[in-house]
Amino acid sequence: MPKLHENLVRLHYAAGYLNPIRSLKILRSREEMKKLEPKSEIFLVFTADTEYTPPWKSGSWVQNGPDQLNRRGLKNIESVLSKNSILGTFLLEGILAKNDSEVVLQLEGQGHEIGYHGFAHESYGGAWKTTTAEQPAILTRNEVKHRIAAGSEVIKNLTGRAPKSFVAPFHHVRKSTMRFLGDQEFHVDSSFYNHLYGLMEPFEIICANGRSIIEIPFSVPLRPKWRMGISPFFPTILEAALEDFDRTAADLPLSSNPENTTLCLLLTCHPWELVDEKEAKFRTLQKLLDYLIGVKKALPVTMEEFSTCFGKQFKNHTMYAI
Repeated sequence: MPKLHENLVRLHYAAGYLNPIRSLKILRSREEMKKLEPKSEIFLVFTADTEYTPPWKSGSWVQNGPDQLNRRGLKNIESVLSKNSILGTFLLEGILAKNDSEVVLQLEGQGHEIGYHGFAHESYGGAWKTTTAEQPAILTRNEVKHRIAAGSEVIKNLTGRAPKSFVAPFHHVRKSTMRFLGDQEFHVDSSFYNHLYGLMEPFEIICANGRSIIEIPFSVPLRPKWRMGISPFFPTILEAALEDFDRTAADLPLSSNPENTTLCLLLTCHPWELVDEKEAKFRTLQKLLDYLIGVKKALPVTMEEFSTCFGKQFKNHTMYAI
């Protein structure tokens, strides 16, 4: 079964990223955009999946007490965001919020949004193969529903307000997961695995229970780089070169009505990636934000702020019923 899943993933990659008709549409859209002045602003949503430092290839995700590496990474991220006058969305694991309330209150006190990133980094979409960490137990749908409610309650007890933004561990969800998020009155999600689907514009999801959730795909360059002429390479946000981000921004307006397209770049990182401020990833993040704010004149917003703006201003986007 895992092998079948891997083969299906490869087929999705081929259909989504390597389709020549789709590539031609992207190139034509870019030429059209050179002639137009977009009427909407470019929104920049900065997010950090704030979780315990993963025990790579060993042990359990269950942790106790504060995570000092996580704290160091958060300090570095906060420094960069402050320099650029950005308020981010920090999506916390429930277990980390429970065991290190000081981190939650510090982030909230600085004006950042507190979102939710699962209780203890378990998959909320069934089996999910990973080679970087030991996979936690696979949860039933009822267990997923309970974990979403439990983590939301932990954050609400600390901040006085239930989280409204969600990103699933491993970016893995089912239709039922989205319904559970609606039941808990989450407003916005960024869980769809965008390296796989290559979604560009935010859209609205109408769940079977009647709830509505805004989906913001996290941003990746549409056109992959190639290694050794045969393998497509899809970089994560902090591993991409600045030229890739330039291409990502150029690829955003893909609708037939480019002037009505919502331009939104959602960046994601982890505190444990940015523990050492001398690392290349940290410098890349600094350059990237300088580029987006200084050159692209992007407007920084939190996930929840964007969902509010989306609901008021952008009514012409496709809605997906699940």
